[in-house]
Parts: sequence; structure tokens; C-alpha cells
Amino acid sequence: MNRNLWIIIITSAVFAVCMGVYDFVMPIYLKEINVSFANMGIIFGISSILIYFLRIYVGVHSDRIGRKPFYAVGLLFSALGNFFAPVFTTIIPLTAIKTVREASLIVRDTMRSLLVFENGRKNFLSLISKTIGMEFFLQGVGTMIGGLIATRSAFFACGAALLTSCLFFTIFFKEDFKPAKSKQAELKLKNLLKINLPPKLRNLTLAMFIMTFGMNISHCFIMPLFFMQKFHIPAAEAAVILMLHRFILGAPMFIYGNFMKGRNLKLIYIVTMTYEALAIGATALIPNYWLAVAVWLTHDLFGASLWSPIQSHYIQEFAREESRGRDVSESIALASLGAVFAPFIAGALAPIDISLPFLVSGIVTGLAVIPLFKL
Repeated sequence: MNRNLWIIIITSAVFAVCMGVYDFVMPIYLKEINVSFANMGIIFGISSILIYFLRIYVGVHSDRIGRKPFYAVGLLFSALGNFFAPVFTTIIPLTAIKTVREASLIVRDTMRSLLVFENGRKNFLSLISKTIGMEFFLQGVGTMIGGLIATRSAFFACGAALLTSCLFFTIFFKEDFKPAKSKQAELKLKNLLKINLPPKLRNLTLAMFIMTFGMNISHCFIMPLFFMQKFHIPAAEAAVILMLHRFILGAPMFIYGNFMKGRNLKLIYIVTMTYEALAIGATALIPNYWLAVAVWLTHDLFGASLWSPIQSHYIQEFAREESRGRDVSESIALASLGAVFAPFIAGALAPIDISLPFLVSGIVTGLAVIPLFKL
């Protein structure tokens, strides 16, 4: 691997650990300051709405000035989102800070995929599989860290680490970028609002939207609280479960990336997405703690650890060369709208029965396979 790829890996590693910490401690923090399930849904849902336009703007603009500035800004805003998260206790500023953090996540994630592709195009499927796998594995490390240290201290520590990572990337990453000349790279408002994707990428985006909607009903703020409330376990034990959840998602990708080369990717995508949906839904119906956890942990081992790199591969394959940043960001932005609605659903279902968000999540996620048959 070249120097740029190593820099991406190092900064991705720091980002992943901090993401694991944040995603675990944020719901716990909200619970500590007595934020209701419904208000958690508002905080997590509203913070995703404005991100749609930001992601498209970033993708289009990156076709004009390069990926590096946006990747660095993503790291910086993530640092700020962590620093200020424990400062506020009311819904409006909490939502604003959550929006800043989600914006940083989306900008960094979009640019990371583009940078890996542009710096390692020949081995992209293997590289992106291993990069995503490493990130998920280290998110598990972050989850465990979040379960062991005080909530506010965790936020501040991650803010400092991300700020250092931002400086490291800005100084050492060297980008050789040629601006796009396509009209797709124009920044007019009508171009930002207009959906203009190649047919296959449009079908893939629909599947991604349904999947994002379904997955986020169970993978939002409700995830640690489900295990804590249903099975009456402490936060540290829930952290272990979520740590294993990330480990089991990340570790297999180091192997699966090589295994999938030359295989029927479409079939693997459909089968593994179907299994993931079944495992999530089944977790909600199992009353035994150990069995429920065991089934839950398989949803990524035989699910996302396989379909996630395939999805990243297809996004790049179906995007047009002359407007790659625009196509990739628009596809992911449209899919991310599913995350807007999901927390509201989780917030409405959880007071009725804490298992309902997981059951509905499995059902909706299963519907995502339907558009995949048209790829």
C-alpha cells in the first residue's frame, strides 16, 4: 500500500475507536439526564434531516476541489461534536450538537470511500473490505472503552484524539487531484435537489434506503437500552455485547474480502441481507438472554460483514467516472434519509414493548432485498 492509504487507515482507526465510544455513551448520557425515548427519537432523527443536502453538496464540491479538505473537516467537526456533547442537557442544543457530529460522520465516510478507491483502485474490494472491517473492529474497542470510563470523560478524550488525527491527516496526506469538468459537478440548487443517478445505482440506492431505515430502528439509541432494559443488565455488560457486535462484524472482513473475489456478488448480497433481517427480528422474540445475544451476534457474522463491502463495491462500480463524487454522495445521501425516520419509530415503539423496535427492524430490513434482484 502507498503512503496515502496508510494515512487513511491510521485516521480511520482513530475515528472508529471514537465512534464506538460515542455511539455507546450517547444513549447512556441521555438516559442519565432523563431524556425520554420519544425525545431521543427527535434528537437522533432531526439530526439526520439536514445531512442529506450536506452530503450531496460535499460530494459535488469534492469533484471540483478534491476530497482532502472535506475529509479533514469531517475529522474536525467530529472532534467538536464530542467536545460539546456533554455540555448541554436540553433537547435543542443536544440536537444541534448531534447534528454537527452526524454531519462529520457522513462527510468523513463519503470521502473515505472515495479516497480509498482513488488511491487503490485495482484492489478496491479487498481494500475497502479490510478498511471497513478494521473500523468496525475498532468501534468494538471504543464501545468497551465507553463502558469502562465516565461518560463525560469519554466525550472529552475522543474530542482530543480526533483533533490530533485531523492535524496528522492535514499535514501528511498528499492529494493528486484533477477537477471534474462534467456538468454534474455544478453547484446550482436545482442540481443539488435533482435526483440524477444511473439506473443500476438507482436500484441499489432504493435497497440501501430501505435497509438504512430498517437497520436504524434497532441500531440507533435503542440498541444498548434494549439489552439493559429487557434483560436487566448493567451498562458495562451491555458494552461487552456491543463490543462483540462490532468485533464479529469487523474481523471477518479481513478474510471475506479475498474470499468474494470472482464470486457471484449479487447472490451473496441478497442471501446475507436476508439472513441479517431474520436474525435481528428473531432476537426480539427470544426470551432467553444468552440465546438472544447469541442470535443477535450472528446477524453481522453472516450478514453485514459480507454484504457491506459488496455494497461499497457496487456503489463505485455503478457511479459515473466523470461525476463519481456526485453520484456516490447522492446515492448515500438518499439512502441515509432512512435514518431520519427510524429513530422516531424506535422512540414510539419502545414504550409499548422494548422488543418491538428489533422486531420491526428485522421485518423492514428484509424488504431491502427486493430491489437487489434488479441489479
